[in-house]
Amino acid sequence: MVSVFKADSIRRNREKNYYNHIREEKEKDTVLMLSSVHFRKDLWQRPQQLAVEMARKGKKVVFLNNRSVPLNVGWNLGENGLPASIFTKTLLQGKEDNGVIVVDRIDYINDQFGNSLWVRDQYIKEFIRFYKGGDTTVLTYLPEFSEDLEPLAHNIRIYYECVDERTGDQDTKKIILKEKKLLDIADGVIVTSNTLYVHKTKSGKPCALIPNGVNYEDFLLPCEKPEQLKDMGGPIIGYAGAIAKWFDQELMVKVARMNPEKQFVLVGKIFTDISMLELEPNIHFLGTIEYTKVPTFMQHFDVGIIPFKIDDLIINTNPIKYFEYLSSGIPTVSTPLPELIKEPNCELAETAEEFSYLIEKVLKNKGFKRDLDYLKDKTWSKRAHEILGFINPKTQLSNSRERTLKNILDKYEGYKGGMPLLEILKIEIYQELGMVENAKELFMNHEKKFKDICLPIQLKLCLQWEDYERIANLLITEMGNDHDVKFWRDKGTDFLKMIAYRKIGEFEKALNLANVLLEKETAVNEEIGNINFEIGNYTLAARHYVTSFAKKQMMKTKEGTENFSIIASNMGRMKLSEHLKSLFR
Repeated sequence: MVSVFKADSIRRNREKNYYNHIREEKEKDTVLMLSSVHFRKDLWQRPQQLAVEMARKGKKVVFLNNRSVPLNVGWNLGENGLPASIFTKTLLQGKEDNGVIVVDRIDYINDQFGNSLWVRDQYIKEFIRFYKGGDTTVLTYLPEFSEDLEPLAHNIRIYYECVDERTGDQDTKKIILKEKKLLDIADGVIVTSNTLYVHKTKSGKPCALIPNGVNYEDFLLPCEKPEQLKDMGGPIIGYAGAIAKWFDQELMVKVARMNPEKQFVLVGKIFTDISMLELEPNIHFLGTIEYTKVPTFMQHFDVGIIPFKIDDLIINTNPIKYFEYLSSGIPTVSTPLPELIKEPNCELAETAEEFSYLIEKVLKNKGFKRDLDYLKDKTWSKRAHEILGFINPKTQLSNSRERTLKNILDKYEGYKGGMPLLEILKIEIYQELGMVENAKELFMNHEKKFKDICLPIQLKLCLQWEDYERIANLLITEMGNDHDVKFWRDKGTDFLKMIAYRKIGEFEKALNLANVLLEKETAVNEEIGNINFEIGNYTLAARHYVTSFAKKQMMKTKEGTENFSIIASNMGRMKLSEHLKSLFR
């Protein structure tokens, strides 16, 4: 029987060991990841991979899930304040997963009386205070956190992991302002693609180009053929990844019809209508599978494909699946994503005919071998090492933007296809390098092919060149509204510039210029209304529309009228809304 004294001694030792562990954890260098995904409920991708690898390198990594959990309280929020310890229980519930501490996020607190209180800014502040230790860095994936982080920027290092050009989404124009604020307070930016590097380095902040990676060892061990693939006859042409708006369904259907003897297997979560694809007998959907089972399927594909639309959204993509196909020992056929130009064992096709031809070509080529030396340089461990080096103030590496831009340009110029989007990206780099005449010449040579491709980039270039005729034409294309463009063009070039600034997301410049021009033309109230409408400041937008409308019950611009009508309708002012709609019928 253990004596009372010995039992007490064991208890004290356990407590001592526990508190020593807590102290050691507090003293560890820490990376706090404000993620764009949930650690377990979303696809296993870059944020989770990097978190695990950083933890393996001895860092304390705390991963904040990008899904808010409810926090309910038993008192009336309208009458009582929040106690200092309100978030402690949730923060203490952080669970370790693969060496990473995973914590849920709280955006709102709800009470039993129906009150709801926005608390994310307070929660983020408490999250950082609770978990920081040693040398602490915040790594954020979302511009939305800029307002939460701004008050903390003076006493903690903040880095922006930019993996996508979310500001290009027409539904999230307000994100442009949030990202600008984040770039202002950040100590540096990490980007995953060449195009993002070109754009984000314009902020002047230190920037590291660190693409995606792969744990190639996960794909080397031979796996038995999955049941879902065993009865499929003919070569298996496989895709593993999300099936979303960027997936080129029209291309996929054409290629499948050209190759009825081949089976096209699509593995991944579906985020869009796929009725077009479901009609094809040789296109098969296997749904979402766990990351650990991905190699099992890929090893039994004969070819891996990436049939993405080549548009403004996808040009920033550095596809992880390419590295996974390569690790699985299969060649890749893809649409010409800029990031895949000059990559080994990857064929690029601009049309369905080319895509079909290249699938057949790589099937006949039996000499495919994994390039392990290439893959060893692309591991997630190597990527984590590069990021930790960049965010460490003692070892932060500097690079020459000019040299990097020239390397990107050399890569793009090595592509022999006729892709207009790539020509626009090359023109942009020429301009950034100060090779203005080269940029203008290439623009004029390909202008007819550009149409509505990368309109914001085209507008930015023409603004730099002060080419107002082209600006007017691009605005007509972008707005589908020649009435408004003609109205402002007749007022003068500054008025055109005002509209162009808004269309490229330079809202601050647009507002500053509009306030100057308001002294010359009262209709500028409508444009100030449009700027505020676009970034979600609807109350302020309404005030300016009312100012323009009040005198003669008329509006001067079609866009301003349509926006004002929407606001009026949402306010229940149906007669006003209908009257506004009738003005430009």
